[in-house]
Amino acid sequence: MTEQELLDHDDARIHKRIIPQKPPVGKQFEEWVTIDSPEWQRLPIVQFRRYLGIECDYGMSFDASDECWEKLEVHTITDRYYDEDECAMKSWLVGAICMVREESQSRLGWAWIHPFWRNKGKLEKAYQNIKNRFNEGFYIERPVSPSMIGALRKLNHVDTITNPKLVGAHFDPKKQPFEVIIVK
Repeated sequence: MTEQELLDHDDARIHKRIIPQKPPVGKQFEEWVTIDSPEWQRLPIVQFRRYLGIECDYGMSFDASDECWEKLEVHTITDRYYDEDECAMKSWLVGAICMVREESQSRLGWAWIHPFWRNKGKLEKAYQNIKNRFNEGFYIERPVSPSMIGALRKLNHVDTITNPKLVGAHFDPKKQPFEVIIVK
């Protein structure tokens, strides 16, 4: 982990500060970040996964290495934000949804959106893009946080709403078994 990554992680873990991630001067985030994307695009997504781990109190074994990114396709969620370095409005990364492409069935591994950008329609738009890209269907990997259960309900996914193990479930990653929710 670089010194800046450690500082960003400490900002979140110790000081409870989380920040949108800006691209380097003259660059923009791609809509989909994959193993073929430059490391500068992968590192902020790793940071967002760390934020998710802090928020939901479960660990992570995820970094910017090719080994970790071999099957990943991460949909970026951006918003316009003022960049003081360029004295202009730019698209900053405010969230990410990590998809894992498998031969048998792809899965949604995790999703995280900065709290200031939640409930603003960003997840709904991103989720539609994901459904279009993964039109063969995918499942949602457990554990699923209460926030994600609420988001899936808003997206009208019947499997989530009617699954008695999920309705009103208390999130405890140490006790929840691996289960899946199929989304088609």
